[in-house]
Amino acid sequence: MLTAAVPAPSDEALEWEIKSMKDWGFNMVRKHIKVEPARWYYHADRLGLLVWQDIPSAFKKRTEAEKVVFEAELQRIIKSLYNHPSIVNWIVFNEHWGAYDVERITQSVMALDPSRLVTGNSGIDAGEPDIDYEVGHIKDNHHYRPPINPYPTQKRAAVNGEYGAIGYKVDGHVWDVDGPWVHDTYEGFEAATAEYLKFMEMVLKFRDEDHLCGSVYTQWTDVENEMNGLYTYDRKLPKLDQESVSAANRSAWE
Repeated sequence: MLTAAVPAPSDEALEWEIKSMKDWGFNMVRKHIKVEPARWYYHADRLGLLVWQDIPSAFKKRTEAEKVVFEAELQRIIKSLYNHPSIVNWIVFNEHWGAYDVERITQSVMALDPSRLVTGNSGIDAGEPDIDYEVGHIKDNHHYRPPINPYPTQKRAAVNGEYGAIGYKVDGHVWDVDGPWVHDTYEGFEAATAEYLKFMEMVLKFRDEDHLCGSVYTQWTDVENEMNGLYTYDRKLPKLDQESVSAANRSAWE
């Protein structure tokens, strides 16, 4: 599973994204702080890729007027995407960004769509406040290097909702040449692939011994200012070995 931000130069490009994610052995993508055009979800539906859909959120504390807008848009997003079977989880807040009334809003999403899983706050250990709102179906920690297991509860499954961020810059394939950012820079193709495989061994151990229910790798491609992708931003070069990554991913769920 992975996070991704996907530009849309063409419908063929949208389809390529979904097919390629599956070719790399992923069975789910977290659509992080973004809502795609309907064609993207159509391809996910048709090709069989599960989707965790974030509700886009701002960093800052909201005014009362902004809260009204946020909750109205939240309902519109869910109602407009409701009929896409690829979507299996709604994520209300990410890492406490602009979070307020987490329990109430999460419960309202659960009531609005009782057919799907709901995560109240993805990344309970990230940002401020460092608190687990014990609501929804999923308990979700973020920890990049190495992945960790937040442990399940009697009421919620446990996932590592963001991990990885194995990155390095490739000259000539960087969008933001003035300030590209890498969580942690690796030497290149071989070193990055080796680290990915080591992390997957840890994820499998958490699954088998400690009941980890899911993990989300960050991220599918380099984006405007983060060089942590499996592909460069232009999708021209893979930055890790696809065959090795695909085999490791499939071992987690096939």
